[in-house]
Amino acid sequence: MTSYVALIRGVAPSIKNRNNASILKVLGEMDVLAGVVSVLSSGNYVFASGERSTTKLEESITQALRASTGAELLTIVRSQEQIQALVDENPLADLPHGRGSYQLVTFFKHPTDLGIELPHQPEGKAFKLADSVGGALFSVTDNTATQGTIDTMAWLERQYSKDLTSRTPLTLRKILKKMQQL
Repeated sequence: MTSYVALIRGVAPSIKNRNNASILKVLGEMDVLAGVVSVLSSGNYVFASGERSTTKLEESITQALRASTGAELLTIVRSQEQIQALVDENPLADLPHGRGSYQLVTFFKHPTDLGIELPHQPEGKAFKLADSVGGALFSVTDNTATQGTIDTMAWLERQYSKDLTSRTPLTLRKILKKMQQL
């Protein structure tokens, strides 16, 4: 069995069938997943599986959630090995993270050619794309500027795809810790 995390976009406490408890119930009933637990109740679900294909796991989870919620919830699955590499190679590790300087790791559903040399700061933007590790993009946003993290996410969606989701490096460390406990 391998430990995985499903990063699910669209989980919201205010939506009855898309809150953490509802998603946990759906995932817990899937035969291909074992030991499902949530991390931070915000769309992060750690589990073990004998299935080796993250693509097949994504498809299975997406189908189960669609059947239960009626919504198409973006699901990105990564293995413990992949999350460990991101935590180990974090190019933002020496930078502050907090209200003024907010770090994100963005996961793309499909391999994405960024088409730019990193690091890169888009003109007129309050964020910097620092580096890419294992297909995930590390960025840092100056939240003292008026644009903030929401602008970073909107820009990434316009430039690349809406098929992405982001987590902080701190969240990745918490996910990794749960994966190691499975």
